Amino acid sequence: MSLKDSSLLEILSERLIKPFSPTPPSLRSYKLSRKDQMMHTRYVPRAFFYPADNNPEGKDRSSLTETETFELLQTSLSKTLAYYYPFAGRLKNNSFVDCNDMGVQLTEARIKCSMFEILKQENSHLKDLVFPRLFFTDVIPAECSLLIVQVSFFNCGGVAVALCASHKVMDASTTCNFMNDWSSMARTLNDHVPTPLFNGASLFPPIEDSKCSSNYQLKSPKPPESCITRRFLFQSAKIDELKNIAVNSSGVCNPTRYEVVTALLFRCAVAAAKANSGSFQPSMLSNTVNLRRLTVPPLPKDSVGNFLTSFPVSATIESHMKLSDLVHQIRNKKLKLHEEYNKGNDGAKDDIPSSQCAKADHEVASERFDQFYHCSSSCGFPFYDVDFGSGKPVMVCDTNQTGAKNRFFLRDIRDGDAVEAVVTLDPTDMYFFQGNEELLAFASLNS
Repeated sequence: MSLKDSSLLEILSERLIKPFSPTPPSLRSYKLSRKDQMMHTRYVPRAFFYPADNNPEGKDRSSLTETETFELLQTSLSKTLAYYYPFAGRLKNNSFVDCNDMGVQLTEARIKCSMFEILKQENSHLKDLVFPRLFFTDVIPAECSLLIVQVSFFNCGGVAVALCASHKVMDASTTCNFMNDWSSMARTLNDHVPTPLFNGASLFPPIEDSKCSSNYQLKSPKPPESCITRRFLFQSAKIDELKNIAVNSSGVCNPTRYEVVTALLFRCAVAAAKANSGSFQPSMLSNTVNLRRLTVPPLPKDSVGNFLTSFPVSATIESHMKLSDLVHQIRNKKLKLHEEYNKGNDGAKDDIPSSQCAKADHEVASERFDQFYHCSSSCGFPFYDVDFGSGKPVMVCDTNQTGAKNRFFLRDIRDGDAVEAVVTLDPTDMYFFQGNEELLAFASLNS
């Protein structure tokens, strides 16, 4: 965020929001699961934008002043935290959360411009004004909130609600559930009853050895300054074209949006790296998936924490980088992962025994592959259903801060089945990537 941008921001108030009712002593200690332990502690950002005239169902927002709106959001947040009580606690030694009701940091801010002045500049850092300032720190102190929230009021009457959640306790599914529960609480106050399920540690027992659990934790992904992030939009018609190509050439039945878009991104990124270096480099792509949907029967969608696993897709020779081969490999690896997690009710096949310390995917990949990529997705999660009482958001997005190198992140846009891919690469790789004719036949640079 530049000094020029920060002049548009005025902090009106900062406070800690505690759960509406005290957490009982019997629930004071919330154990992290093994999957929680391996996650980094950095905040994962998401912002929801609501314009002043966002009333498609005739809702009368004009009856609430800014003060009343902020009071409603504050009270409903407090009531929601009574159900999600660990989020108001503090992390202890990568082992547990002390559910001490210290609270969640809530900032009230004014942004001295119109909301659409920010939204129309897709790649501008102006959007970062809606995120709490603590998000932009490299290291999160242990005494800080696991969640930080900022409510920003624009000159036009629009409102942005930004949540930054520590990945230590929340994945995308948990974040989506929390935001929908909070917004439902704001609409009803007393009629909505959230049902979070704190079952992570029972399904994936934590590593008890303190030294090993510390080593097991992933390092926070600190992006190198030289990387560049670009956004590419895949319209639904173009995704259908990709699916038809995949069906005809790979034999995969009903390929998903994720499978075809990810395969194309990986193919074009490896081609860009070749154009940069002068030769093909053996490459691996790690794909993060939601474990809740992987098991039979599926784990409850209200399960709180990190229920993530991953599978690799790789190519050691260039002839294996055909789109059809990659889609086929992604499908087969997903099916294999599904089988492993449902064999004899013995989950956590990808977990490292508690007596050992883990190596991160990128460390393993660096021993065999010259290039390592990572893809994750929030597609299919109902983030656009988060309605605090004035309608659904016109945009849900993350920060414009540069991501970690060789990362793809897929997300929904508000209307239809289109997908936006957020891609971070080395600057020279990005030069070749964004000019790739095959990529541009299916996607447009979303500037």
